[in-house]
Amino acid sequence: MNRIISGFSCCLLSILLGCGGGANGRRDVYPVSGTIKFAGAPVIGAVVSFTPRDGQPAAVGRTDDQGHYVVTTYEGGDGAAVGSYAVIVMKFAAKAEVNDLDASHSPDGSTPIDSGHNASSAQSTGDEGALLPPIYADSSTTTLSAVVKAEANEFNFELTP
Repeated sequence: MNRIISGFSCCLLSILLGCGGGANGRRDVYPVSGTIKFAGAPVIGAVVSFTPRDGQPAAVGRTDDQGHYVVTTYEGGDGAAVGSYAVIVMKFAAKAEVNDLDASHSPDGSTPIDSGHNASSAQSTGDEGALLPPIYADSSTTTLSAVVKAEANEFNFELTP
């Protein structure tokens, strides 16, 4: 869990500091948006991070009620720089929600109820409170990637359990 928080902090720091050329030391960015779904349903309130593979600045966004996201590099919703990215998707339950999920197990030990998602599999890996499979929360394990081009970009991802 600490590794995930550290990685996310680094991404945010990159966004705040910026890097590369362009005006004011900024690279040109292009619109990037899309949707995130898990088991066919939109993922609401997840952090979507475009982690650079080519030295460009990181970009980050958050999904809305339909699982739609727009990424930001420098200013709200401006997009991402051209290049290749590993895409990270993270969503965590608040501590009270984790306790509720633990309490929602039936006496026979069946899966807890969590808006149709199986939170117990993520929790059993040590990522307490993670509502998505941990593979998507780390740039070295995620199977999601994107190549941003100098145009409007749309990347839709279907996460699997």
